[in-house]
Parts: sequence; structure tokens; C-alpha cells
Amino acid sequence: MRGLLKWLYESGITEKDFTCKLPLTGKKPKALPKYLSFEETGLYFNSLIKDFNLNNSKLKNELLVNLLMYSGGLRVSEACEIKSKNFNSKKSQILVVRKGQTESVIALPKKITRQIGDLIDFGSTYIYGDSPLNTRLVYNWVVRRSLSAVGKKISPHGLRHSFATHLLRAGSDLRILQELLGHKSIATTEKYTHLELSDLSQALDSHHPLNK
Repeated sequence: MRGLLKWLYESGITEKDFTCKLPLTGKKPKALPKYLSFEETGLYFNSLIKDFNLNNSKLKNELLVNLLMYSGGLRVSEACEIKSKNFNSKKSQILVVRKGQTESVIALPKKITRQIGDLIDFGSTYIYGDSPLNTRLVYNWVVRRSLSAVGKKISPHGLRHSFATHLLRAGSDLRILQELLGHKSIATTEKYTHLELSDLSQALDSHHPLNK
């Protein structure tokens, strides 16, 4: 409506610019994705491990892609297209293709690296087999698993958000997190610094001088 009224005035169809009559509106802030707490993350992965069957390719790949998204903070598109040759078990590193087709080396926790190495199909082009995983399929896996395991619907980006939130709460530096997530701007990473009231209360109890 604002654009139409401005065009009418600039085109000479109306004598006045009536956009001033419209109420001011601001851009609606983007909602942060849902994420899992430490406890919920445990329930989520316990559910995956309970159902795991090495001879079932679907269950094997579901566990594998979830481990990558949470332990490496990967986007679903990055996790789905990893090639076998780009996994380095000795260095606990994995080469991923970021947005804009830029390549980035990601460090993984050593214990998780060993688990991932046991699941990878090294005889195929991709770690999942002859082709990459479908992102929509993985989205459905995560939604279904989160609802059944913790009663909360989260997306693959919710796992990435959980990764970032948990690292920050454990004391990770924001700049390090920026590198891990592959953000070009620190401003993008800062949205992950939200804290719940319970976190703030705990910080006050631990560090406020008067509480001592």
C-alpha cells in the first residue's frame, strides 16, 4: 500500500503523498529456530542409537547425518553432500562445501569422529553411498525423530542452533563459533547468544559479588 501511494503521487495521479497517513510499521524480527537442551539432546541421540542397525542403510544414514549436523554444526545441505574422500579420520576433520560453493575444513570431536568413521561407506563417492542424501528426506527424519524422542518439533537447522547454543554455554569464544559455523559476519553469529532466564539466574548465583 505504501509503495502504491508513493507511485500515485510521483506519477502525478494524486496531488498529495498519502503515505504519511499510513501507520509506521517495522520489520518483524526473524524468530530464532527451536533448539534442544542438553537433556533433550541426550534423549534425541539415545533414540537414534536405540533404533540403530548397521545393516539398515536408512537407520545408518539417519544416525550419520545427525551426528554430522550436531557435532560439526553443519547445515543440512552441507551434511548431505559430503564425499568419502573428504573425511580425514586421523585429523578429525572433514571438508565441506559452504554457501557460495566455497570449501571449508571442519574440526570434529575425536570420539564422534571414530563413530562417524564406522558408519561411512568409504567404497562409494559419498559417505552415504553412491549419491548424496536428499535434504527434504533428512528434514522429515529430524522432525519425526524430535517429536517421538522429546515431544518437540525441530528442524535440521534446529540441530545446528543447538550446537551453537551449547558451545556458547560451555564457554566457547564467539569468534571461534563464527569460524565453526562458517559465518562471514560476526553479526550473524551473535543471534546465537540468547540465554534463557534460568541461565541468567545461574550466572548471577555463581558470579554476583553480593551473593558471596
